[in-house]
Amino acid sequence: MADAAGSPTSPDAGRTWGEALREALRPRALRRSALAAGVVGTTLLVANLGGELLTASMSMRLGVQVFLTYAVPWGNATLGIAIGIRDRDP
Repeated sequence: MADAAGSPTSPDAGRTWGEALREALRPRALRRSALAAGVVGTTLLVANLGGELLTASMSMRLGVQVFLTYAVPWGNATLGIAIGIRDRDP
């Protein structure tokens, strides 16, 4: 059971979001997130922006698109780790 903020109300209910996010941002978990973001981001980059990267000059718009192509999978993987930690038995 959780309180209104979503934090566990009993010691055996799991971890809080803050604890889970702190653990998900440790070096070992960050390496996992970075690996996932590298694989997924590169696949998306080639599929969605490959032609534009080869023919266009680098612009601010293209730079933001490339950044987001890697940042979104990284955030998704990191949040997935945090959810797994939070839901894991203590």
